Amino acid sequence: MVYEWKEDKLRVYDLALSPDGRRLVVLADVRIIIFNFITREKIVDRAFEGPHVRMTSVSISQDSRLMLVGMNENRLFLASMETGKVLQEFHGHKQKDFMIRSAFGGANENFVISGSEGKYSVFFRHSECTGFRTDKHKLDSNVYIWRTTGQFVLKLDAHRLGCANTVSWNPKNPWVFATAGDDYKVKMYASFNYALDEMLTSYTNEIQMDQLTSSAKGQRFERLLAPLIHDKPPFVCVGLTAEL
Repeated sequence: MVYEWKEDKLRVYDLALSPDGRRLVVLADVRIIIFNFITREKIVDRAFEGPHVRMTSVSISQDSRLMLVGMNENRLFLASMETGKVLQEFHGHKQKDFMIRSAFGGANENFVISGSEGKYSVFFRHSECTGFRTDKHKLDSNVYIWRTTGQFVLKLDAHRLGCANTVSWNPKNPWVFATAGDDYKVKMYASFNYALDEMLTSYTNEIQMDQLTSSAKGQRFERLLAPLIHDKPPFVCVGLTAEL
């Protein structure tokens, strides 16, 4: 062990080290605590009040200036790494009972992305003979994207069963991000134009390698391209879906 910070009644829900190695952010129950990772000094200790307050997740921007903090109930905000001051809030997602994680992303990290809880309404029907039961689910389960200015961009119906638990934006490719949810799936999403370019490149390569007949090439390309051209969504699932 290199060092141990001792705090009274400290239950840690999440923590993150800034990319520059200078700050350690700790989320503990209702508090945001920031330590100078070099001198070990505590520089910020901010508590939030409310009947349902619980910290859940923290992400730090690549320039180590901002942190993205998620907490119950339905709160997600941008704050200063130096003072802990809340600079911007994001609205629309659901977070009350479970751990939902968020992240920075996009070109120059100008976007914020977050999962969301699923909402359940459960109904039961019982038969004396069979004990038959049916459930109905009303879900949110979406992935939400905002600009760092707070402007809402879009929501994706990413995981239909339960929560969309966590998200991660590709740090090397601003057009691609991943999501994971209670449906045991990890999904890769790409912007419409990026996905279209990738399909065109793949189709061109297959023609050059002559792996398919002319008829098969045309049918496959039409099948892949038709949904994109028809709907033109901002982001599309690029088919790299893993069921765990």
